[in-house]
Amino acid sequence: MHQISGTAALPLLLVLLATPAWPEPIRVTGRIEPAGAAGARIELHSYREAAGAALATSRPAADGSFALTAPDIGFYRVLVRADGVPDLEHPLAPLVDEAELPPVRLGETPGRSERFPGWGQVAARTPSAPPATLRTGRVLDAVTRQPIAGALVWQQFDAIFSWTRSAADGSFRIPAEAGRPIAAAAPGYARAVRPEVPPDAPVSLALKPAVILTGRVEGSEGRPVAGAAVRVVPTDPYPYYRGLRDLVSGFTRADGTFRLLGVPARSMLQVGAEAEGFAPAEQVASTGEPGQNPAPLRMVLGPGSSLTGRLVGLDGQPVARAEILLRDVAAWDAGLAANPAEHRAISDSAGRFRFEHLAGGVRQLRAGLPGATPSALPEVEIPDRPDALDLGDLRLRPAAPEEAWTAARINAGPASLSSWAATPEPPPGPGRAVSGRVTDPQGAPVAGADLLLHSFDAGRLLRGSTSADGSFLFPEVPDGSYRLVARAAGFADTPAAEVRVAGAPVAGLALRLAPGGTVAGRILGLAEHELPRVQVTAWREGMETLLPLRALAGTDGRYRISGLPIGEWRITARRTAAFLVEKTVRLTAPGEEVTLDLSFPEGVAVSGRVLLDGEPLAGAMVALGNARTDGRQARQTSTRSDGSFAISAVEPGSYKLLVLAGGVKHVQPVEVPQKGELLIEIAGGSTR
Repeated sequence: MHQISGTAALPLLLVLLATPAWPEPIRVTGRIEPAGAAGARIELHSYREAAGAALATSRPAADGSFALTAPDIGFYRVLVRADGVPDLEHPLAPLVDEAELPPVRLGETPGRSERFPGWGQVAARTPSAPPATLRTGRVLDAVTRQPIAGALVWQQFDAIFSWTRSAADGSFRIPAEAGRPIAAAAPGYARAVRPEVPPDAPVSLALKPAVILTGRVEGSEGRPVAGAAVRVVPTDPYPYYRGLRDLVSGFTRADGTFRLLGVPARSMLQVGAEAEGFAPAEQVASTGEPGQNPAPLRMVLGPGSSLTGRLVGLDGQPVARAEILLRDVAAWDAGLAANPAEHRAISDSAGRFRFEHLAGGVRQLRAGLPGATPSALPEVEIPDRPDALDLGDLRLRPAAPEEAWTAARINAGPASLSSWAATPEPPPGPGRAVSGRVTDPQGAPVAGADLLLHSFDAGRLLRGSTSADGSFLFPEVPDGSYRLVARAAGFADTPAAEVRVAGAPVAGLALRLAPGGTVAGRILGLAEHELPRVQVTAWREGMETLLPLRALAGTDGRYRISGLPIGEWRITARRTAAFLVEKTVRLTAPGEEVTLDLSFPEGVAVSGRVLLDGEPLAGAMVALGNARTDGRQARQTSTRSDGSFAISAVEPGSYKLLVLAGGVKHVQPVEVPQKGELLIEIAGGSTR
């Protein structure tokens, strides 16, 4: 059974009881500003109890710091009360490890996210009806695949919030809606988020072992920065699809130090820090094996640059009350944040606007009046060193209907014929007839066989089928060079036959089908919810057959590709266009079946820095292609403001590294694992 309880101040919370692990108290700390606020007191409440007795209380010390102790992992909220000011609350949903809360200034209205992240006034909310469906599943260790007992499992959306604890065998039951994210967390592990709950299958949540990341944030003069927000995300987008969607975040103490728990082990991460009055800073950090915490980080925040300008209309008159948006799209391209960093300003009566504390990098500008679609303004390059930039007059023109924020994306690697059935078929132009016959190994005609006539040069694909006597006819084939392949159930595809059409019909083509081999196995190293998006491909010499894993029954990760001709094949499992694993297999006899498991590895990280004429090159596309597969196995990211980049989860081997930026193109070989970071120095206008 599950207990349902609601309050006037918080969303409805559903708790499904499970066998909990032994309770472990958890410390929660923070700071009140200004220190010595009259009558200030801090209370820890259950997330689902609005007016009940506090679970723990505290008074701030002389410096405004406070500490509370939660009885166990769970969902809580911290209330700050003081004489003569509205109460403020901060949710802890969930609380799994010790937490440092952001500082809160009493007597001021929360609203500026950089000063009051997570704090807000207690507001009444109307709870909604709970989800009716009860879901089941298990929480497992992603490495050992052993069950995790006492883990928190929850689903939150709109005004509904349900949660439970996993039992001793890792199993759980929770009221949840299909198609919405569900998450799990446990002490010593990074949280996992499953994007969608399947409508009927059990839910599997694999938690990756975690380490503790520590460090210190200071200003350019070496003084500690208290209350700075520190956030951790993977350095490339692909781990987001592996359940690492949530940020790991915390705040610095009075001495500028921070301690973040739940940081995934064996990962290349981007660590960012920001505080009021400073430009944000970021750096790359790597984590090793579970239980081996990385060395402390030192992050330095500087004042950054300012950017001013004047917005005028087409008539040259100042435009007042316009909203100006400044967005860092490079962060989106690199997959380094849930959303691109964005700054907003409002033009004054003279049309002037101003941005402060900007980090280096290329930014996009847009501006628009209230209710109107923002229009594009010129891109702006912010220098790495602090500077005062003035853009002068910028003309505001009406936005084109199709204008929208976009992030340029380059798909590294050549396109391939991954699926004949998915290739559009252009209408054939005037041409000549191509005909022939398809037979089995004994020479008997094969009816209903599919024929594919493909011209790589013209990008043309013609389809046909055999009649009862095994014959086929393409009536109008334009001149050109083609490859002809026949396929039928129970047989391997025929080797590609070269066909040349040059002003005359082509007749008498003979294609003989032979029994095909089979490659079957399992996809390993991925969570259950990732398997339906995996595609398994068999490829050789331009011949490719595609079988989506989602078409197979069940979600056990098994795949099977039948009808492969004898010979050597490269079997590739793709999780995304650039996240894949590949192995080679040889079929030696008709009808042979070979077992081949494909495991998505953690891999190693490739990191470095790109310089153009000795200066950091920001916003460049960096792609890593497998030298053995002509770029088919490609990973890509973008360089940050200091020219640095990092690509994680790369298999050891030989690669080609490609750097693209404007008129710059640079290619060099790379061996993985590498020795130290790569330093890529490019001369201006290089096209090597």
